[in-house]
Amino acid sequence: MTTAPRLMSNDFSTLYPITGGLLPGDDKAPPITGTLELTQVLQTTLDLDELLTILMQELKTHVTFDGLRYSNSALCIDLSKGEIARHSVTYKLTIQDHVLGEIGFTRSRKFRSAEMHLLENLLAALIYPLRNSLEYQRVLHQALIDPLTGANNRAAMDMVLQREVELARRNKQPLSVLLLDIDFFKLVNDTYGHSAGDLCLQAVAGCVQDSIRGSDLLFRCGGEEFLVLLSQTRQDGATLLAERVRQNVAELTLKATGGERISVSLGVSEMLGEDTVQSLFERTDKALYKAKRTGRNKVEVL
Repeated sequence: MTTAPRLMSNDFSTLYPITGGLLPGDDKAPPITGTLELTQVLQTTLDLDELLTILMQELKTHVTFDGLRYSNSALCIDLSKGEIARHSVTYKLTIQDHVLGEIGFTRSRKFRSAEMHLLENLLAALIYPLRNSLEYQRVLHQALIDPLTGANNRAAMDMVLQREVELARRNKQPLSVLLLDIDFFKLVNDTYGHSAGDLCLQAVAGCVQDSIRGSDLLFRCGGEEFLVLLSQTRQDGATLLAERVRQNVAELTLKATGGERISVSLGVSEMLGEDTVQSLFERTDKALYKAKRTGRNKVEVL
């Protein structure tokens, strides 16, 4: 692999070739006149996955390649299409010093410099449609996030829970749910004020997020109640994780409450064959209620 030079596409956007396989003696291709037309095609959608699908289809009419990969670490995006092959060329995409991510192309043989030049010209058409798509993704993401705790909100929970229940049923895979509630939260608000209550919510949400796995999803249901969705997890594993969450929260020390300890009660349920979203949630809620009714700061399973 050799390093290609930095290329300026225009005054506003920049393509930074990161890697590329060149063959000696290649000639550069002539300038491309279809960039505007490609931009117009790409502007027909704001959906990122669809945008990359269209891009791949259009670029393949000019350059042969097997796979495409787009990543944006700031937005935790990593999308691939086609097949990953041995040789690759990768570009960092920016607009007005704002990084839009990286896009790469792979195939079984090296890319010639003429083909790389062709890709560089055509990728200029991606800059503005990609920026618009990422902004759209950001707005959607913000609409599904609880601004206080950073956890997913109730709207996101309703949408994701429905999807995961359907997937678990279709694929015959286990699915478990944790429902947790901060014990005596009203007392925290009444004694130390609502600002202390907000700090308590943030601390618990952060602690839970740090306690669960990367594949698990945390939602704030409302008030002081949170739900954790555990895909491909049976009841025993969910119970162990719930106990870890309970212990970690119990070790928190909050300055806002004068160092007074807080605790959470948790309910755990595994999805049964006949479960709907509502029945799964209601059973988990009953388990949580049992934990609170029988002493709090504990885990109950139904």
